[in-house]
Parts: sequence; structure tokens; C-alpha cells
Amino acid sequence: MKEISDAGSIPASSIKSTIAIRRWCFFAALYCVKVTYFLSVILIDNTKRQSLELPHQILGRLRMNGRVLICDDSIAVHRSLARYLKSEGIVYQSAFSGEEALKLVKSTCGDRRSGFDIIILDIMLPGINGLDVCREIRKVDQNVYVMMLSAKGEVTDRVVGLEIGADDYVVKPFSPKEVAIRIRKILNRLYPKKDSEVVEFEDISINPDSYQAVYSGGVIELSSKETGVLLYLIKNVGRAVSRDQLIENIWGYDYEGDERTVDSLMKRLKQKLQDNGINLNIKSVYGVGYRLDRRTSKGSR
Repeated sequence: MKEISDAGSIPASSIKSTIAIRRWCFFAALYCVKVTYFLSVILIDNTKRQSLELPHQILGRLRMNGRVLICDDSIAVHRSLARYLKSEGIVYQSAFSGEEALKLVKSTCGDRRSGFDIIILDIMLPGINGLDVCREIRKVDQNVYVMMLSAKGEVTDRVVGLEIGADDYVVKPFSPKEVAIRIRKILNRLYPKKDSEVVEFEDISINPDSYQAVYSGGVIELSSKETGVLLYLIKNVGRAVSRDQLIENIWGYDYEGDERTVDSLMKRLKQKLQDNGINLNIKSVYGVGYRLDRRTSKGSR
């Protein structure tokens, strides 16, 4: 027989069940909050601490593009610079404190494959400040290019930074694109680019440096992407090339557009060639991409 506190009231057992359920829900919600917080801390820490360094075998192939160390305690600075450095094909690594930067520099100093060419160094760092880090770097490496970052724009601050061994000084806020371009110019001086060989295919010759296709009737001006796509098709003549392959090799891994960009460029390229009497046998491969075939017979252009 059920217990009744008063006539017409809710049974005591039901009240106890309700209280137990509410208590269970409370502790379950509390547990979820704790788990969410714990995972967010791990995610943020991993995002902040991930080295962003490519494997050594890839570094070996990209060495000619240079290697940069970014040392700043701001994740926003890392992300903004990383975006433009990647677009320039520059390998980089991140450090978020002076101690971490010094450890990386000392461990790679003298290593032709993994050593740094340029160090982007913030002055206002937690722990060891950027000026002291720069002094320590110069004790072990006199050749690495050091670019200082600071919100301090006074002439005296710039002079101090340059006197202790910095090569350049950038005042915050700065344009990450401008910094990336400056880095590219420095690396071009360190790793001079050899003139690329002209690629010949049937009736045309493609110059990768001048972005031109030369034929008996004159010269066709191409964009950098059009040149890249045409050279990639020639390199893979007779084989179907997917849109993903073209995007990865011509636009780069960080491209955020879609495959329709490839189709639009291919249409412009084919039209540009046809307008000049060049009829390359570029075919669409349904569900894949494109294929360049050699002409079966020697016909006119």
C-alpha cells in the first residue's frame, strides 16, 4: 500500500524518484561541462603548441623556399602570417615564448636541412623578452635573418633592436601580406632562382618564367595559373588529370575555392589558344578532369 502524506497529495515514492532524477540530471550536466572545458583546454593548447613543421623528407624538397620561425605569444599573429607564408610556399614553424624559440634555434643551428633562414621575433614575450632572445641567438648564429615585431614605434626602440643584432624592425599593427612579401624577397636573395627551361610541345614553346606560349605566329600571353595548368597537362600527357590534382599542384593545399574555378580557367585557356590558331588536343574526362593527348597525325595548327 502506497504511502500518502495527505489525502489527494503526490505519493512520497514519486517525490523521491523526481528528486533522484533531478539530482542525476544535475550531476550529468556538471560532468558534461567539465568534460567540455577539459577538451577545450586540450584543443586550444594543441592549436597553440602544434609545431606546424612539415616532415623532414618534405623539408628537404622545399628547402629552396626557405624556412621561417615565428615567435610571438599571439595565436592571431601566427595564423595571419601562416596564411600568407603558405601561399608563398614558405615552410615555417611556430614558437610562443622566448625559451621555446631559443630551444628550436639551438637544436637546429648549423643543420642545413632544418635550420632557420629567417626568425620573426616579437619583443614583448612572456618570460625572456625578444631583445634578450635576439642577443642569445646571435651568440650561436650570426647569419640567420632576425625580423623584430613590436608595438613600440619609437626610434630609440628600433635602434636598440637593430644594435643588438636584429636585421629588420616591423611595428604592430602590420600587414601580414607585406611581411610575407618582404620575407619572400629576402629568401629569393638567399636562394636565387635558376631560369626554368622552356618546355616544347608540338607547335608551341612555353616559358615558365615569362608566362608566355611562343608559336610560329607570335606570342600568347598567359597568366601564372594558365601557365601552370598547361605545363602540368604536358607533363602528364596522355593521362587523365583530376581537378583535385590541378588544384593541389597549381593553386596549393590552402586553396578555399571549388572545382568550378578549374573549369573556368580551362575554358579561358583553350579559348586563348584557339584564338591564336593553336588547337591542342585537350579533352574533358567525365567525372575526373582533363587529359591532353598528342595529335595522331601531323596536321596544321
